[in-house]
Amino acid sequence: MTDAGNDPDASIAGPEDPRREARLIVDRVLTDGFMIFLALLLVPIVAIPLVYPDLGVQYADFLNFSDLVIIGLFILEYALKLAFARDRRKHFLNGWHLLDLVIIALPFLEIMPFIDPVLSRRTPLLRLLRITRVVAVGGRSVRRRIAGPAAGTGAGLLPPGLKIKALVGDLSNVKDDVTAEGMKGFWESPVQAWLDLSGVSEKDLEALSRTIGLPEIFISSKLVDESYPRIDYIEKHSIIFLQAGNAELHERGAHHLTINRTGFLIICSGPNIMTVSKTQTDLFDRILDRARRRAQPGQPLLVSVLFGIMDHIIHGYKKIIGKIESELLRLENIPRDETPRDFLETTFQLKKEVNRLVSSLLHMKEVLTVITAQRVPLEGFNRSHAELFDILLDETVYMNETAQNAKDDLASQIELYINTTSYEMNKVMRVLAVITCLALIPAFVSGMFGENLADAPWGFRLWQVVGLTTAAMLGLGYMFYKLGWLKG
Repeated sequence: MTDAGNDPDASIAGPEDPRREARLIVDRVLTDGFMIFLALLLVPIVAIPLVYPDLGVQYADFLNFSDLVIIGLFILEYALKLAFARDRRKHFLNGWHLLDLVIIALPFLEIMPFIDPVLSRRTPLLRLLRITRVVAVGGRSVRRRIAGPAAGTGAGLLPPGLKIKALVGDLSNVKDDVTAEGMKGFWESPVQAWLDLSGVSEKDLEALSRTIGLPEIFISSKLVDESYPRIDYIEKHSIIFLQAGNAELHERGAHHLTINRTGFLIICSGPNIMTVSKTQTDLFDRILDRARRRAQPGQPLLVSVLFGIMDHIIHGYKKIIGKIESELLRLENIPRDETPRDFLETTFQLKKEVNRLVSSLLHMKEVLTVITAQRVPLEGFNRSHAELFDILLDETVYMNETAQNAKDDLASQIELYINTTSYEMNKVMRVLAVITCLALIPAFVSGMFGENLADAPWGFRLWQVVGLTTAAMLGLGYMFYKLGWLKG
């Protein structure tokens, strides 16, 4: 009953973890869906004795036995996942796992001698505690399944909460843990600055709106993770929405690749630049490192940071395309007779991600085209800088073509699989049709003549019937042979 979204063991991999394989096996056997099913199954098992207290002994014993079996499975799951945890102490002290321990310990209250005088089996209190256990297990498991994928999105995700960093004057003057008042001072100062806001929540948008002079609803509408890269200009602000992504290959259940995206807003005003993200990431440090390595002497801070952001995102897209190409190569090298049952599920999931990647790269290309053409005002941006961004534009165009080729290749693989499967199915159906037609002739003849030919009103002998039937079957078989239905 572990919580994948909060369990540090869930995402840890590597040769230094000797219990990882055993932990994955336990997760595959005792899945979330199975534990939810057991939790729901406990509802009637616990509720029936409360509603019908005069239930027969036979039925009551069966319900008690079922209750013990399910609780035993919960205990087994807890014990195995604790035993195979990477860090058993952290696993045990995790809030969800402490809740698990309380849940599986509740049934043992019934056998405690010091509790029996007050809470005997004749009172419904412990039964009600069991109902609480059911709600806790089922509700927590469902919440884990809903929140689990979201917890893993974005590279380098940190705990929630607004965090502000600043880069003032040049690429070496970093200010950590900037306050909201300090942010406003840096933004209104004539000295060039880069402000990075991560972990921005809805309650922070009002203060942010006042600081940069943009409507709150406008900022909120732009910070939509499902949106594609785009660039706008409003009230002396150049506003760019981008997405940093990384690809993850999931081995549990269906083998599929998922692209996690972290959307963030870039606001350029005068010599200043601001990056805003709803999640906390380590993008500031990564972008700063790239900006320092690629910066040219005398280059404005806004241009250096913007180039570092674009370069970082394009580098991430390159890694994603590399993983997609590796996955396509793996699918192509699977022998036809060893094609997994989840092939279509895997390829359609991959196709969905590739389609979205193609659209993202297309929009990214449009953003870079607007920047290099200087169709939006960026203070300090000149023709030499446009030539520098042209390099990123060329890389984006190339990646877009590569992603489009991957999309076409994937579509060809899906079409080949469907055609091959259809062909194999047609062969089976042809064989069944031949067998059915050949078997139909003697069945029809025997039905016409009856079982006793001696007393039949027909003027045929047995050998004649057998001969005609055999000739008809041979003729029909020859026809099927000429049609190619009997060929492998």
